Amino acid sequence: MVSNPNLRRFLQMYSQSRLSNVETRGYDELTYVATKLDEVLIPMIKEGKHALYIITGNAGDGKTAFIQHLEQEIKKELEKRGEKFQQVTKSGSRFHYKARTHTTLYDGSQDFEATSSNEILREFFHEFEGEQVAAAVSLVKVIAVNAGRLVHYLTQEESRYAWLAQEVSKQLAGEPPTGPVLVINLNARSLVDGEILNYTPGNTKSVFDRLLDKLLDTHFWQPCLTCEVKEKCYVRFNVDTLLDPSSGPIVRQRLKFLFQVFHFRRKLHVTIRELRSALAYILFGIKDCHQIQEDMAREKSNLRHLYYNAAFEGAERDRLISLLAQLDVAQISNPHLDNHIASTPPEMQRGYLTFQARSALDMPLLQQLYDNRPEDIFSRDPEKMKNAQLYHDSSRRKYFFENALFREQEEQTGRSSLPEVYMLPSRSAVNFAFAVAAKAPSEEVLSNIFTGLNRGEGISLEDYESRYLCVRTSKRGSEVRAFAVYPVADFAIQCNNMGYQENLVEFLPDCLILSYRPTGDTVEVGLDLYEAIERMRDGYMPSASELKAFFQNIVSFKKKVLGVAENTLVLYHPLGQRVVMERVPQGELMFR
Repeated sequence: MVSNPNLRRFLQMYSQSRLSNVETRGYDELTYVATKLDEVLIPMIKEGKHALYIITGNAGDGKTAFIQHLEQEIKKELEKRGEKFQQVTKSGSRFHYKARTHTTLYDGSQDFEATSSNEILREFFHEFEGEQVAAAVSLVKVIAVNAGRLVHYLTQEESRYAWLAQEVSKQLAGEPPTGPVLVINLNARSLVDGEILNYTPGNTKSVFDRLLDKLLDTHFWQPCLTCEVKEKCYVRFNVDTLLDPSSGPIVRQRLKFLFQVFHFRRKLHVTIRELRSALAYILFGIKDCHQIQEDMAREKSNLRHLYYNAAFEGAERDRLISLLAQLDVAQISNPHLDNHIASTPPEMQRGYLTFQARSALDMPLLQQLYDNRPEDIFSRDPEKMKNAQLYHDSSRRKYFFENALFREQEEQTGRSSLPEVYMLPSRSAVNFAFAVAAKAPSEEVLSNIFTGLNRGEGISLEDYESRYLCVRTSKRGSEVRAFAVYPVADFAIQCNNMGYQENLVEFLPDCLILSYRPTGDTVEVGLDLYEAIERMRDGYMPSASELKAFFQNIVSFKKKVLGVAENTLVLYHPLGQRVVMERVPQGELMFR
């Protein structure tokens, strides 16, 4: 039987690989994915636009891999001219290029052999000491260093690096460079883009798309074409699914949508290392060809390794995979769909995409579970109940990725009503995503937020709920409710941003920022809070404990707004009576 060596290599990208996780670190020319750093930064470095390039971020953000890729690019260029690198070590390199001396350092956060990190940084930043730093036209230095380590070191040595410490601090806050130093901050880089369930994507691709393209390159999967057991192999099933010319792009968009929703939930800054690890597990599982063939010989079911189940595998210790399980579409109730799944054999279920070259590997596995469910509602056979649960979960997940109903639904009701949207734990994800991805939220978004907040406070006056922020001044439970009202014109809504850094790295906003113009006070509205506000708009009334906990930031924001003298106070009774007291310019109160 055929053994694909590329599979074994890809398995080692997974952080919890049973083989080795050697492929999770460093530069791998075969699977390296070009990012905006390559498009923007490499030309800058080659031209010597700046003397010092500081690439900051978390472990796994690809800082070292980028520098090593840069070196390879320049090395190839030098070799074509008959020149060579002067020096390459385990910690960096030193070479001449275009009449400048280039020095790189792969990791300024680590000690190297007998030299401490502090000593390494002191030597590397030597030319940038003092209160004034002149442009060093004859040298170019590139360093990778974790942001926390960099800030800690410069804070400790602030007297030595007065100008550099201040410049780094400014650029990390999003301000443009003002001298020979450029800071690149990868901490807020987004690996997904704002193409939300766009089944006809344009030419611009996110890091997620580029990495998926790399892993699915047909060159890597040529050995599988002659394999005798490819029809029973879950890796080949997963690869064929995403490579399908007609249905593959749709499945890919839905897979990316999960990572987009995760991005908007702000639970974790996803690094390239973590994304590579997660995709390696979802697509390829944990076993090489030999181990997969052994499972086939034992007739062991590999249903859990089919991509639509693997995407929600919460039992794995990989950080990103375990957190993705919080979006498991199998944990949400859709009565019509659930009834259809429960009463219909897999082969008779309708509404699925078709795949030209993919095997029907999953259908017999699902049918076996369906045939071995409890015979009636009174059965308590543990094994059969387990089969019923697994059949339900797997079928829902398959339907999320492979339903073919989106075209009809999209034409009738728009993307926010697509079947896959209503299967997610976060049903406001698409509305929020459209508002954020546009990077310029509309006034309608602000009005909708006001409506939700006001209805959550217990006021539902049509002429006030979307045009004013109503801040309750009476105690909860009072028969007559009193509200100070502030016009929508005094507020603004925008997305978070990275300032100048957006010119250097991929960025997708992950929250809305509501601001009160008179005072400048702001509050961040992330996906979870946005969804709670939409629920209030639809009639949900939060309890007092929820207001103190989940809505704490909103409550604090309202208190700051309430600190500004209001001109209008509304006394409102649930039966409909109301009194409006308005302060006129002369300082008198007018009742209406």
